[in-house]
Amino acid sequence: MKASQNQTSRRQTSTDNEIADRLQKLSPARADRILRRAIELQTDSDYDDTDVDVETLNRVADELGVHRDIVAKALAEELSKPEVVPPGTLSERIFGPKQITDQILLEASRPQAEASINDWMTRHEGLQVTRTTPESTVWTKRASPVNSLRHGLKIAQGTGALRTVRVAHRVETITDTQHVVTLRASTTPAYWTGFGLAASGAVVGLGLFIGLGIGVGLLVGLAAGLGALIVQAGAGIIAARSWIGQIRRGLGRALTGIAHPELTNQDTVGQAVIDIIGQFKKRR
Repeated sequence: MKASQNQTSRRQTSTDNEIADRLQKLSPARADRILRRAIELQTDSDYDDTDVDVETLNRVADELGVHRDIVAKALAEELSKPEVVPPGTLSERIFGPKQITDQILLEASRPQAEASINDWMTRHEGLQVTRTTPESTVWTKRASPVNSLRHGLKIAQGTGALRTVRVAHRVETITDTQHVVTLRASTTPAYWTGFGLAASGAVVGLGLFIGLGIGVGLLVGLAAGLGALIVQAGAGIIAARSWIGQIRRGLGRALTGIAHPELTNQDTVGQAVIDIIGQFKKRR
């Protein structure tokens, strides 16, 4: 019995020695992979199912010996990339997405960034804030005679497309002078307009198929029904995608104006008229 225990002990010692030898002979590449994986596991353990803020990233970078300027640069590159939206439903692939986003890197202080956003959205897009949350600020069309006059005189330099939908903006701070501004537009009105046209085409097509199929013949009814469906569905797809395209261009124009306000603050005759009306209203 004692001899058996001694044999087991020797085998265990031999195994431990082999593991120790393997650990002492790790290649640099393998050691690097092990350390990277260990860091990933530690990070997953510490921050599992939680949002990681910039301060947390900086703290981890400090522990790894990564300079914070490098973290800021990497963060700016990552946040400046368009958000990856997973493929939608079949109907969204046909008529277009129900939501689109665009973003830009803004070189300014946080107060300057917020002021630039508010100025563009109110003056040039004709919008007003309807809701503010820690994540974003929601904008919708502002009903105002002065606002209508501004757009009628072509003073506003926005495309006008954002006035037809609900828009939200979010500001993510990278450094004191770098911020990523994201605009998100709900394109559900365009989507449902296109879907509704296609659905009405299906109803009309079915009615023609039944009516002409019974009265004239199935082939005639089928041809008429399919024709009506194709025409209406095509019109719906074109209408929805065209509207969404206009909204997408509107987001891009707004971000350019927000990031470069010096390009839009140019006085015009129309602007002078609006300023006079504004001063008159204040004196009253």
